[in-house]
Amino acid sequence: MVADWRKQWQQGELPFYFVQIAPYGSSDKSRSGPLLREAQLKAMGIIPNSGMASTMDVGMEKNIHYMNKTIPAHRLGYWALGKTYGIKGIGYNAPLYKSMTVDGNKVTLNFYFANYLTSFEKPLTLFEVAGKDKIFYPAKAVLKGGQVILESDQVKAPVAVRYAFKEFVIAELYNNDGLPASSFRTDDWDDVR
Repeated sequence: MVADWRKQWQQGELPFYFVQIAPYGSSDKSRSGPLLREAQLKAMGIIPNSGMASTMDVGMEKNIHYMNKTIPAHRLGYWALGKTYGIKGIGYNAPLYKSMTVDGNKVTLNFYFANYLTSFEKPLTLFEVAGKDKIFYPAKAVLKGGQVILESDQVKAPVAVRYAFKEFVIAELYNNDGLPASSFRTDDWDDVR
């Protein structure tokens, strides 16, 4: 679709910035919301010269048409000003999961676009870890610079992590530009409990 638009407008690398589907709904069984957000996140790596404005902190549980449109509009503007026009000092990319290391029962997550991470002094409650049995349990999360360190008493040998991987959540993890991390997972399991 984007390639076709660029072709029709004769703009080979026309910037394409889009707004993430915001968290909505209360059914945690379908997982369609986080899967759609995951697909949108992956689209940035597939579509050249594209970017996504994260909306993990503006969604409404009972209304898919969230009221605060100003926040995503500003975030789209950051992409244009920072990336397209190259204005220095404007952060436009939300924290993006980079890698995971495991040491015993502790997991350390690293991120792109996060010199340091913050929860604005609120507790981090949206992280989950799982072992080989594919059962996810809530994890205690501690921020250390641009890393998140996780552990759960129920998982002695973690192999997978999920963050905010539910239909409706309110973001807890932000980078130093005040941009919220999207929901993500380190696994590709379909048969989880």
